[in-house]
Amino acid sequence: MQAVREPGGVRVVLEGQFERPRLRVGGLEQPLAPVGPLRYEARLPGEVLGEAVVLENGRPRVRFALPSLPEWRLEDGRENLKRLSEASGGRLLNDVAELRRLPQRKDLALREPLLVLALLVFLLERYAERRRRELSWVRRA
Repeated sequence: MQAVREPGGVRVVLEGQFERPRLRVGGLEQPLAPVGPLRYEARLPGEVLGEAVVLENGRPRVRFALPSLPEWRLEDGRENLKRLSEASGGRLLNDVAELRRLPQRKDLALREPLLVLALLVFLLERYAERRRRELSWVRRA
């Protein structure tokens, strides 16, 4: 069993003795076409994710995970970060110690505004709960 993400989609290759195998991914089901002795192949759209199931005579025979999308593959992103930092007018730091040498910014005092916001949300929730009870009482009458 092999599933490879290619530019046009996902190519699934199945090897072994199967009788009319079908491939199911989510709600999509399609036959695996024979391409050689004991070898079957199918192509899926590029946006499919998750798990696929090979069915034989309507019953699940093999389950496997499809490869993730290219933007989620594991790679060293240092070059991408360097390009991004240069494009945005910044620079890429090579070491954590360089953070200490950067000019310090004043902390933003958010304690009071967040406390006021929390109090307002609490009071709004209590008001909405009271209105809901009043309306349910009126509907029962």
